[in-house]
Amino acid sequence: TLLTRIVLARIILPTEWGVFGEAVVIVLIVDTLRELNLTQWATSGGTTRHWRDLPGALVATTALMLVLLAAALPLLARLSPQLPLTTAVLAITLIPRAWTLGAEAELNSRQRLFRLVGPQASGALGFVLSAIIISAHFKTAWSLSVAAVIQVSIYAVLLLWSSGHEVFLRPRLESAWRSLVSARDFVWLALAGVLMSQVDGLMVGSVAGATAAGFYIMASWLASRLPFFVETPLLRVMLPVFAAHRDDRVQLGDLFKRTAMAINYLEATWCFLLIFNAGFVVLELFGHRWGPAIPFVIITAIYPLLSPQGTVGWEVLRMIGPTPLVLWDLVTRPIACCVCGRCPGGRLVVVYVSIRCYLHSAGSCAY
Repeated sequence: TLLTRIVLARIILPTEWGVFGEAVVIVLIVDTLRELNLTQWATSGGTTRHWRDLPGALVATTALMLVLLAAALPLLARLSPQLPLTTAVLAITLIPRAWTLGAEAELNSRQRLFRLVGPQASGALGFVLSAIIISAHFKTAWSLSVAAVIQVSIYAVLLLWSSGHEVFLRPRLESAWRSLVSARDFVWLALAGVLMSQVDGLMVGSVAGATAAGFYIMASWLASRLPFFVETPLLRVMLPVFAAHRDDRVQLGDLFKRTAMAINYLEATWCFLLIFNAGFVVLELFGHRWGPAIPFVIITAIYPLLSPQGTVGWEVLRMIGPTPLVLWDLVTRPIACCVCGRCPGGRLVVVYVSIRCYLHSAGSCAY
């Protein structure tokens, strides 16, 4: 995927990247609203009943959110004429993920992560080939959405085929409402978390246009590559461990410190490389037309230095259950971010990103 992004950056204009990035943010928000932390609810429940009820709850919330998204598509044309089509195509990925989300969570809780390796590799290869071939012919934002649909479809088919006998896949729609009521604390956290779910890309697009959004989204993507490779698999492994020690706060605190510091050690080199060599990295990887993204790369490279404390701390807080504290943490940070981000002028997005970084980490650590 890294090599594909480098190739596509030389094919597709920054404006098209901006439109696709805005579509990704919209679909991520919809994804958050349909998932509602139900997979974490099932992981922390310690009972097979949650796993049996999870597929039905996810299918029900997915259907509802797709209907609402379809009704809202005409409004997206105000941001960009291409955005409704790009978003509609990308939203197709939510359908197979209604089943793979539950399967992933259950496999993670059983420490059977090896089941995900082959399907993920095959899906990434499918994205590489399809993105390059389709984008070379059309060079539009929706071509990337089509490649994303191909990637998710390949991944879903292979994962469910290889592990279908190990996980619960049959949706029980009659238990959907019961699941939502039982998971209400996790649901409230998800709803509050929408305020922090990467709305910065949309905010940049609405203030400064799709081209500036393209530069910012590419910079954020570049700065987050190593954190993505480190934090995602490590937190998948540690989530069941946090759940097993939820009653021992001393041990849980020790796990928090060790996990956060391990992430920092692994990510610091990449962050400092980008901070002091952003111009060289951007021009060599993406070409000279991406030069305006250099300042965004420098400021977003600060975030991975701070994010492990907030990210790991948030997971620990959710395990020990002080829901009001986590909700307050989620609500106060985006208010400050939105105040700065909505100020006139695209350049102030740098201030917005800086405040977002510090608030995200300092807020969770303080709690």
